[in-house]
Amino acid sequence: MKKILVVSDLHGEIGLERLKTVFIREAGADILFCCGDLEISEHDVWEAARGAQCFIVCGNCDFFTQLPQEIEMRVEDVRFWMVHGDRYGVRQTTAALFEEGNRRGANVVLFGHTHIPLLEDCRAKSGEKGSVRYIVNPGSLGRPYQKSRKSSYSVIEVDGAKMTVQMKEL
Repeated sequence: MKKILVVSDLHGEIGLERLKTVFIREAGADILFCCGDLEISEHDVWEAARGAQCFIVCGNCDFFTQLPQEIEMRVEDVRFWMVHGDRYGVRQTTAALFEEGNRRGANVVLFGHTHIPLLEDCRAKSGEKGSVRYIVNPGSLGRPYQKSRKSSYSVIEVDGAKMTVQMKEL
């Protein structure tokens, strides 16, 4: 079984400090997926991850970086596709993410950009032909925009092809 933390939109030192808190709270995490907009060095994120494997994509506020625009990855029997989201119209809809995720054979689509947490269960929508089971936006650690204004993140536990997804606030 693998424990995965998903974060996004750190936007500087405040988000980095909150990331450190997440790693204390979620001890034993194996993997960190970061959906962009660090506005700090990715090396600071790697250090905060306490030995967990780190996968980070570039956000629209990450300048002068060599971070990739997207990452496709398999964890056990679950396929992930991660982007920041700004190039997919995510402020209006997740339809383009859903379509592209299915085209890529992803089971979970991870994105950020909106600063608002979202867990979309796509299992009924995907049916037997589609692969996407969940679309996940962890919200923002640095600048949360949802009504509660609390920093948020996601925890995904993968065991073979089975998974659980939780949304959490600090």
